Parts: sequence; structure tokens; C-alpha cells
Amino acid sequence: MNIRFALCLLLAVSTSAAAQQIYKTVGPDGKVVFSDQPPDATETRYVAPSSGNAAPQAAERPAYGNSSPAAEQAAPRFQAKRAERADPVPAQPAPVPLDQALQKALLGVAISEDAVNKMEKLCVSTLPTSFKKYNGAAESWRKRNANLISRQRAVLQEVSDASGQQRLNAIASAEIEKKMVTVRKASMAQRIAWCDQSAAELSSGKMDIHNSAMFAPPLLNYKSTRR
Repeated sequence: MNIRFALCLLLAVSTSAAAQQIYKTVGPDGKVVFSDQPPDATETRYVAPSSGNAAPQAAERPAYGNSSPAAEQAAPRFQAKRAERADPVPAQPAPVPLDQALQKALLGVAISEDAVNKMEKLCVSTLPTSFKKYNGAAESWRKRNANLISRQRAVLQEVSDASGQQRLNAIASAEIEKKMVTVRKASMAQRIAWCDQSAAELSSGKMDIHNSAMFAPPLLNYKSTRR
């Protein structure tokens, strides 16, 4: 097993992130939906008001007594005027793909953070006596990259709803799990060697993302669209 797997994993982040197309769609209620799947057009379809030409529904008739001919004639005209006063129906919004660079940064940071978390958990469970080394390496990485991680979460909250955020994190987790299969199946000695190498790379800064040309600029330069 290649014990430099940890570093290679993050170097491959750009490839895995580029393979995912993420969509941002604004619904009729102004809610932003963030997804890796093209949204269903019916989800953002608007229903136009009544044209006013049809007879009033039973629920709109007087609650008691029989309506007079005058009332029957007035009802359609009343409906027509009510429809004219209704707010204009906005055009159906089209799915808008996120900027590709921002897309890579959002997913890439999520993948990187998940990789560190999974590395720490696996290594501590493999060799609990080295908790200080593995936890310390992971914590030092989190501190150095805290600002970019915080920025990623802030941008993600703006371009996504809660379900979309969970979906992106699930995509990131799935990417890491596919890579971790080999490590989990390795022998104890191989896992320890991998963990020691990964901890060393984390501590040295080789796996830092705060100064990544692929991740930092798109997130730091993102302009909020909130008013």
C-alpha cells in the first residue's frame, strides 16, 4: 500500500470536484436550492390567477339563501377585477450552475476537511497510544486552515439551503470513503505506517488549503448577493 496516499488524496481533489456539477435555483418563494442534480422544472412552476371567465366556485357563493341573477352576473366581474389587482406572476427561474471555480472550492474544502477528520478517527482507533500525535496533527491543520473553512461554510450557507449543504457534505464524504477502503483493509502495520506518514504531512503543512490557488481565491473573492 502506498503510504503517501494521504497527500495524493488531496492532490486529486480538483479532479473529483470538477466531476460534480452543482446547481443553484431560486424558487417561487425566494428560497435558494443547492443541488448536484438539475432541479425539476415543476418545482419552480407558478400557478397563474383565475382568468375570471369561469363561473365562481361553490365555496365562493353566498353561504345562505339563493343568489339573485344580479349577484350571479356580478360575481364573474368581481373575479376579473380581483385577478387584475393580483401581483404579476414572475417568470419561471432557470437553473443556474454555480461558477466552476467556486464549485471546486466549495467541494474541495469539504473533501479536505473530511479527509483530515477521517484520518484522525481511523488512526486514533488503530493506535490509541499515539492519540496525541494524530490528534495534534489534525488540530494544527484545522487551526491553520480555520479562516478558509469558516469562509467556505459562510458562502455555502448563502448559496444553499440546509438540505443542499447536507448533500454537498455527503458527496465529499463519499469521495473520501472510496479512497479509505484500501487503508481500512490494510494490515495493522500498514495502517500505522500510513497514519504516521499522514500525521507528518499534516504537521508539515503539505496538506494545507488556506493558501491553495484553487480554493482560496474563489471563496475569498466571492461577493455576497444578499441585500
